Amino acid sequence: MDNQFSVFMNNAYKDNTLSHLQYSLKKDSKKNILHVAKEVEGLFINIMLQSMRHSIPKNGLLENNAESMYTDIYDQQISKKMSEKGFGLSDMIIEQILHNKNIKKN
Repeated sequence: MDNQFSVFMNNAYKDNTLSHLQYSLKKDSKKNILHVAKEVEGLFINIMLQSMRHSIPKNGLLENNAESMYTDIYDQQISKKMSEKGFGLSDMIIEQILHNKNIKKN
């Protein structure tokens, strides 16, 4: 059984994070571009991990709201660590932002 509250919280977290990242880019693109790219990469990895987790058949023995909450937090932490080391996506995001904003790369 899916935890609807958890899904709502994850969507609210993602929406809030995306809004903050958009503001950061508008405020000072050159200064915040690497941070924004890493955060977007982290969000992408988090969505990928959640999709992978939801593809596993559930057996119902250990499923409850607490487990769902902790796996969501775990996925967020894993995605942060993976994006810090680099997945390669942030480089492409930086290139796309530079292209869209017509900013010259240093």
